[in-house]
Amino acid sequence: SNYTKQISTKNYRDTVQAVEINTATSHDLMKIKGIGEFRAQKIIEYREKLGGFYSVLQLQEVYSIDSNLVATLKDRCYVDTSHIVKINLNTAQFADLQSHPYCGYYRAKDILNYIRIQKTNVQVLDLLHENILTNEEYLKLSIYLKTF
Repeated sequence: SNYTKQISTKNYRDTVQAVEINTATSHDLMKIKGIGEFRAQKIIEYREKLGGFYSVLQLQEVYSIDSNLVATLKDRCYVDTSHIVKINLNTAQFADLQSHPYCGYYRAKDILNYIRIQKTNVQVLDLLHENILTNEEYLKLSIYLKTF
């Protein structure tokens, strides 16, 4: 019948349901049009470095993904921020902070020096108030920091 014909010619990758990118396997990601094995791997690698995504727009930071592709991906995936892994500021090791894409070597040093000097429980907001982080750095990094 006409109905069956319609279904069989429809591209499976166009009808696929939205993928949650913080829990997706590379197999899940490859169901999305525009994402093959290489990009799926890069997304997962970057997700692990970050501790998870808080916005689909962060996919632009993934190697080989540009803003045009992100524009089409926005309808095909979403983010559940409850899966984000946060770094505890008051127990953080240098390596934990330094390896985070939004932190790096010098920022990690500044943060840990500040914490060492304070000798008290530092709040994430203190990093902004004490000019350890710029406003822009704070907005990006604070999502990945906790103090409890």
